[in-house]
Amino acid sequence: MIRYFVLLFNMIGVFLFRAFFGGDVTVTQNVPSKVNPGDEFTVEVTISKGALNGFAQLKCELPEGFIPSQGELGGSEFKYSGGIIRFTWTALPGDATIKITYKVKVDASVSGVKSLTGKFSYVLNGQKSAVEMAPAEITVGTPKQETVENTPPVNPTTTTTNNPPPDTTNKVVNNNPPPDNSNNKTSAPANVSAMRNMPKNAKPGDEFTVEVTINKGALKGFARFQDVLPDGLTASAGETKGGTFSFLDQKAKIVWDNIPPDEQLVISYKVKVSNTALGDQTIEGLFSYVENDEPKKIILTPSLIAIDKGENQVVNNNPPPDTNKVVKNTPPPPDTNTKVVNNNPPVDNTNNTNTNNNTNNNKQEVPPPSTGVSYKVQICAVHNMVPVSYFQNKYSISGTVNMESHEGWTKYTTGSFKMYKDARDHRETMRGKGIDGPFVTAYNQGTRITVQEALMISGQQWYR
Repeated sequence: MIRYFVLLFNMIGVFLFRAFFGGDVTVTQNVPSKVNPGDEFTVEVTISKGALNGFAQLKCELPEGFIPSQGELGGSEFKYSGGIIRFTWTALPGDATIKITYKVKVDASVSGVKSLTGKFSYVLNGQKSAVEMAPAEITVGTPKQETVENTPPVNPTTTTTNNPPPDTTNKVVNNNPPPDNSNNKTSAPANVSAMRNMPKNAKPGDEFTVEVTINKGALKGFARFQDVLPDGLTASAGETKGGTFSFLDQKAKIVWDNIPPDEQLVISYKVKVSNTALGDQTIEGLFSYVENDEPKKIILTPSLIAIDKGENQVVNNNPPPDTNKVVKNTPPPPDTNTKVVNNNPPVDNTNNTNTNNNTNNNKQEVPPPSTGVSYKVQICAVHNMVPVSYFQNKYSISGTVNMESHEGWTKYTTGSFKMYKDARDHRETMRGKGIDGPFVTAYNQGTRITVQEALMISGQQWYR
């Protein structure tokens, strides 16, 4: 009998723990059921979280032609890119319920039934959890006056006259020329084109301008330009012609709620080359717009830029000229490249890559197997491999310098920490040694993830 009471007591305890500490987190959104093109409305999201605290993020996905602006943030950080709004909390407020709002402007070209979806992610008992929001459907209608104007009162008159059926059919044919109208509507947007103009060469540390010419004709309504930049290049706003510029996840975007009426637009943005960038880099992009309620896009011709090493190469964390020449003149075989990408550099690989280094330095390039979430500090990224001893000698780094292949780059990191704060302190130590722009990287089971994801999984706090 006592055993049943103990079991009942434990079940009640588990229930109360989940209810109090966030096991029953709910997220609801309140939106209007119908709006008209050009309207602006408010979305209200209510998060019932109980005593849940720590890092969390709410992601809301918007359909094409819905342009948001921030409202009440509930202590979060607001970011919008690529049709997705992110509300991020490094530490949730203490209130059991959080209410946030944002406004949405509906583009004049939007119509039909649209859906708003979202997800709330958080950390509970050291594990990442998520709650999906129920989708909310919004009908974007058109004014009823159009349907009234398209029903002329001539038909009753024609039916009262006793004309034979052949004449009636002829009149109907003459009054309905949809093929000609549809062709006329699409002829102007069909000539839309976009071309990118940028320098073909740059050096580490340079800044240059990318200019894009868009021939749009009579196109109007929602439009978006996007370029994808490789690692080592960052973008900032230039001439946007009234659009909104953003740079996130290596994507430079300019978005217009209603693109200017000019038949030709010349827009631009600025690109900063990092001190560690080197080699041939490619920029790809597209221009998207809405035509007859149908999204369309134009792919721009990729642009190639060669980033050459300059006289200040050693200062910018790049290896000395002699070292680069040795690496270029002794490229590793295909099998070696595959092994480096898989982070499994056997003895043959290290011998082929660093023939002039001793055995101890070669062993330091092989990072130990990683388990769980860990943090390191990246000090350099290059396209041509260099011995880790170069960084150890130049910056007096006593600890291990690891080398890995990631996204087409050879990247060098130091340290391995379970706590983000320890990695942050190590980053400042590396900066004090004269390294330009070191930053913290994160891993889960040895695989690179974002620092934000690592903080969510480990339930740790971010430090500036």
